[in-house]
Amino acid sequence: LRLDLSAPKNAHMLYRISKVLSLPNLSSLLKATEESLQCSPHTLLPQPPPSVQPPEGGQLPHQVAALAARTHIVEMEGNNYIYVPIFGLYTENTVRQVLCNVRSADLAVQSELEAAAATKNRCASKGGVLCWVRDAVSWLESAVAAADSSTDELQRTLLHLTAAAQHLHHLFQISESSVISASTEESPSKRRSAVPDQVKTANGMVLTDEGRRQLVSGLRRKDLKYEGDPDLRPISFGELTLLVRWLYSLATFLNNKYSSSISSGYYSSGIAGLLWRCVLQPPLTVYEYQKHGSAPQNYDNGGSFCHSVYPTKRARQLPPRLSFRRAANRQVLLCAVLLSVALRVFGGVSLSRQFMYLALPALLLYFSVQLLLCRTVLRPPPRPASSPLH
Repeated sequence: LRLDLSAPKNAHMLYRISKVLSLPNLSSLLKATEESLQCSPHTLLPQPPPSVQPPEGGQLPHQVAALAARTHIVEMEGNNYIYVPIFGLYTENTVRQVLCNVRSADLAVQSELEAAAATKNRCASKGGVLCWVRDAVSWLESAVAAADSSTDELQRTLLHLTAAAQHLHHLFQISESSVISASTEESPSKRRSAVPDQVKTANGMVLTDEGRRQLVSGLRRKDLKYEGDPDLRPISFGELTLLVRWLYSLATFLNNKYSSSISSGYYSSGIAGLLWRCVLQPPLTVYEYQKHGSAPQNYDNGGSFCHSVYPTKRARQLPPRLSFRRAANRQVLLCAVLLSVALRVFGGVSLSRQFMYLALPALLLYFSVQLLLCRTVLRPPPRPASSPLH
């Protein structure tokens, strides 16, 4: 009940469970066995079995199935266990709540699909070279900054939710009209818009004690995003691990050795400063969490203090710097290798000529894209009072 069913993995898990429970004749067998168990609810101890010879139809009587279930309950739970029927009122109310969450998750996924389609149609309606360039840049950066869920994944999630709802309706004989969708604040699938309690500090928004309690209990949900150094974010599947680490070491060495030249070139004016800003990464404020924090304030009405120590959030300013993280993208490397092999095999172009024919035009195209999409490179930004080194 506390799961976000709009998440693809959770929706797939619910679909697999409902599919197993919806096997043919399973519900009728479970109902008949429970009816036999309820005929003697206080007699869960094994009893002498009746005749186990199957009738002409080839199926054992329900009393034999009830005996097997009664023996299994005693072995697993003990003699004092009170059995809760699967098709009882308690389970039916629980299934109704699950169906409400499924409907809310279905609406949330549909809204995400509509938003993605509207964005795509808006870009397609504009057309032009600029839209094509943006599509090319987004494709090249797809493995570096992957989205939380693609369109195909959202569609599969929608199919899983629809099939799971049909299975549960059929298994428990619950009419679809009787299921009332939960409100936005109460539904776990809609809690992505209900952020936990936070307080604004010099280091950004920080969770309060009440906000931490809301996250732990599942009452609220906070969309997590990486706020640290972009070059230190976790390596994704679309990147080469060794190449990412080697390029980061190279960029760190160059940034530390030529920090003054890089900073002065980024904030300079003219054509030279324009080229520097096209190549360098702009200054960025990142946030880090330090384990040795201070005890939180008291938010408990009872007056008791929580003596646990939480990590503290600290802001750090990154200066202009070199970054080669995008060069470790598998898509970029694969396209470059395939194009180089094709020119070598079919055109007989040597590697030195390939550099002249491909690298220079690619560099000019990169500068053009930066000038079109990033207006901050056109004029130098104001130089900060102190530029902390990376």
